[in-house]
Amino acid sequence: MVLLNAGQVSVAISSAIVFFFTSILFLSGYILQQQTVHSLQVAIKPRLPAEPIPSLAPLDPAVKYGRKPGSGADNTLQQRLSSSRAKTDWTRLAHVQVVKDQSELCSAIMLFAELHSLKSPARRVLLFPSSWAGAAASEVKDQYSYTTKRLLRKAARLYSVRLSPMATVIKDADVASASSYSLTSVFALKEYDRVMYLSPNGLLFDSTPLDALLAYSTPRSLATLPARGSRNQIPLELLVMSPSSEELRRISAMQAKSTMLDDSLLRKAFPTGTSLDIPEATAQEILAYTSDLRSVGEDFNSTVFLEKTAYVVIQDEELPGPRYDVSYNEKIRIRPKDIEARKTWEGMYEMFRQRRMEVCGLDLDTWVRPQKPKATEKENKGQIVREEMSEVVNTRTTGTVIPTTKILANNGNNKVSPQGMNVTDSKPSPARVVEQSAAHMVYSSRSKPTQMVVQG
Repeated sequence: MVLLNAGQVSVAISSAIVFFFTSILFLSGYILQQQTVHSLQVAIKPRLPAEPIPSLAPLDPAVKYGRKPGSGADNTLQQRLSSSRAKTDWTRLAHVQVVKDQSELCSAIMLFAELHSLKSPARRVLLFPSSWAGAAASEVKDQYSYTTKRLLRKAARLYSVRLSPMATVIKDADVASASSYSLTSVFALKEYDRVMYLSPNGLLFDSTPLDALLAYSTPRSLATLPARGSRNQIPLELLVMSPSSEELRRISAMQAKSTMLDDSLLRKAFPTGTSLDIPEATAQEILAYTSDLRSVGEDFNSTVFLEKTAYVVIQDEELPGPRYDVSYNEKIRIRPKDIEARKTWEGMYEMFRQRRMEVCGLDLDTWVRPQKPKATEKENKGQIVREEMSEVVNTRTTGTVIPTTKILANNGNNKVSPQGMNVTDSKPSPARVVEQSAAHMVYSSRSKPTQMVVQG
């Protein structure tokens, strides 16, 4: 038997203590590491919407209870439930944006940035004119083209957006014109089962209802939200489409016969059966308009509105859109009367401005209200007027008959040379036509201008 001295015992005790605390430190580090990895997985994992409960038809009692003894267990219900729970292939679903002009690009990329931050599991596709992709970097000279290429690269790298050039809807059309492209180009994306188009002039607060609508709604060639109020047109703010070659050929043939806007073309191509089978209350929670805030009641709650609404389209008929810098006086004139609704309405426009700067690095575009043309009695002043009239003009001084086809008025400086009259003075004649009518004109050639009297 070996006896340990005091030094050996102290070494053994010290080693045991060190081993014990080292093990505890290792285990605590391992636990913290696993928690961090789990948190990262949760943060990266897409937010999948909840699958709807399948509606099953009632089973036939004759089939269920009319089996022969010993024929085995009834697995009909389990088979139907398992078939209804087929896994959704999110690679076949996509959110798509169609950009026809360079000024629309930033709003589309803002929407993709919000879908990326909200971890939407569907793919993201951007359709843009093919002429943008054809120009080489050395050929880009204006600032708009530089900004366009910068934003396209950012969308592809940061937000995993697939860039897809689109051709003009009519062959040999002007590639530089926005009217040469159409929203119906979405039907060419045949690698996807269904795609959703959203109006880019809005703010996305929750992508889950939109993803559920995209994945679990009834498949149709074109489906929209139910029209609200007196709207009889297809609302283009939200579209769910099923791309196919047949629909693309059919719509392209209609577009080739007569040029139409997107809403007119879709309304003609799909006259009936385009509304999704969802209640109107659910549709209002999926998509709302800033113009709706101008008609809310006193019980309006902005917190509930923002929590329950998935997407808000910033659209007011009196304003050009959220990407324009409108004067404060213009906003005061149409903003909501309710105080809380007014704060929400103004906050939407301000939030859009901030996100535009954060995502695109662009400020709002300048907008000036167009002036209405004023009708005046001298619209033809400064132009040569030739009017064929059957009546004649009588001069008060000479009584000479002057056919009206010989009267030329140009700011009153042209000489009047009617038939039977010789004008030799090189200075501008003071004679001028003050008023004319469709019936008669009285012409005065006195040295002092006199007011003309309209007869008839």
